[in-house]
Amino acid sequence: MPEGEERFVGRYCKHQVPGPLTSDTDAQQVKVLFHSDSDLATVSQGFSGQYRFVPRLKTAGSMKKDEGATACEPIQEGAKAGIISSPVSSNAKYAGRLSCNWEIKVEENERVMVYFHNWQGVEGSMLDRGCGNAVVRVYNMSSESPSAEFCGAEDAMQTLANGEFQMFYSKGPYLRMTFTTGVNIAGGKGFQATWAAFSEDEACSDGIRCAVNRICISKSVCGLATDQVSFCGLDDESDRKYCSAPAAAAVQLLLFAAAIAITTIL
Repeated sequence: MPEGEERFVGRYCKHQVPGPLTSDTDAQQVKVLFHSDSDLATVSQGFSGQYRFVPRLKTAGSMKKDEGATACEPIQEGAKAGIISSPVSSNAKYAGRLSCNWEIKVEENERVMVYFHNWQGVEGSMLDRGCGNAVVRVYNMSSESPSAEFCGAEDAMQTLANGEFQMFYSKGPYLRMTFTTGVNIAGGKGFQATWAAFSEDEACSDGIRCAVNRICISKSVCGLATDQVSFCGLDDESDRKYCSAPAAAAVQLLLFAAAIAITTIL
């Protein structure tokens, strides 16, 4: 972020509580503004908050965490697809004081799709009280404010947006997602999402054509796709069908055999 530049995060009022926030690594300060009007009939009790200083996150996909929590898996450099999961501790719930940051960078002629295929719950409610204890944010471009901010139980999220919250498309070859939790939290089971670099190449001769959204994704997803994990998005099993076809299986077996042969020679 250039020196002196400010990035707007969000506006919150009534009972909507802002979620925990970790500043950008190059930010020198965080500004909180409070504004009230002159209508004394709507006076409320206000708010209070906490802040603390944490070490800088050195790499994309890294995190700071309490002891006992599983670390966020980083984004593999050069990958065309991957899986993002909220970290959990020994009780199968995410811990407090998490600050996860995933940055996805693809080729200039590509964009990024993120699909939340398994949302088991992040405490809070988009419908009333907000995301005061834990929040997921999606950033479309590196210099923008969050394009999405959400939390809640699985059924509430589906009711809120009829499932549309599950898929995000970047505007360009970059997308960032964060998951931040507060100090005094109950913990939840969290989420799992897939991401894939895609193009809108009509031919899609070297990739997999997704039937619903018509995007073209890499065949490398065949090493990751399962009955529960899809990279084409909501209600689209194009990648699963392609990867389970005999021809695709034969290619994967050939690549595996080649890897064994190379390892043996070395």
